[in-house]
Amino acid sequence: MENELLTQLNQWHKDDEYDKIIATIRAIPTINWDYDLSGQLARAHNNKGDYDKAIEILMTISEKGQEDPLWHFRVGYAYFYKDMPFNALPFFEKSAALGDETAIEFSDFCKRELRYKNSSPPIR
Repeated sequence: MENELLTQLNQWHKDDEYDKIIATIRAIPTINWDYDLSGQLARAHNNKGDYDKAIEILMTISEKGQEDPLWHFRVGYAYFYKDMPFNALPFFEKSAALGDETAIEFSDFCKRELRYKNSSPPIR
C-alpha cells in the first residue's frame, strides 16, 4: 500500500471517518488490495460495528495473518463485540502470544464473560 494512502487512512481513523476509509478502499479494484489494505478495511468495519463484514474480510487474508498479532486481534475484536467470547478468546490468546499486550486484557474480558455465562442460573 502506498505510504500516502496509509497516512490518509490512519488520519481518517483518528477522526472516526470510517465511511471515508471504506469508500476509498472500495473504490480500488479488489485485485489491487494487499494485506494491509484489506486489514484497514476490516478495521473500519469493526469500528463501525459491522463485525460480520470485518470477519468476512479478515478471513480472506487469514493465511497471511497467522503470525500477525494485529490480524488475530481484529478477528477477536469482531467476535467479542458480536457477544461471542468463546470464539474471540483463541484469537486474543494468539495475538497476546505474538506480543500484543492489549490482547491480554481482552482475553481476560472473554474469560470473565465466559465464567459469568457459565455460572448464571438458567432463565425460566
